[in-house]
Amino acid sequence: MLTDSIRAYLLNASFVRDVVSPGDDASVDLFVEVRATELSADFTAADEAAALVTLDFVVSSPRGSLLGASVFRKQYARRARLSRRSAGALVDAWNLEVADIMHDLLRDLEAFLSSAPALAKPGQH
Repeated sequence: MLTDSIRAYLLNASFVRDVVSPGDDASVDLFVEVRATELSADFTAADEAAALVTLDFVVSSPRGSLLGASVFRKQYARRARLSRRSAGALVDAWNLEVADIMHDLLRDLEAFLSSAPALAKPGQH
């Protein structure tokens, strides 16, 4: 589900042309790798229950590209208080945190790509 959510955010970004799955036979300009390093809940304090999400993003160019190795790397972490101590509230909080993270990622990635001429205009060197 997390993969589908991230994919949807990327597809809806104005600066993303297409999103392909690993193993698809399609040429790509960039790879986006995501690692969920934390997806948990903190129930240690009864009145301060929280949902935690940490996602690591690495955007890199294909092997043999003129761009070289990793070009963008950033970790985004969120901690949100839960409205109530329930599975539903936890999932709702995670969804809001992922939306917030994706908003920040897309803003940061668009700014990064627009500042890197070789990335912003594929095919031009």
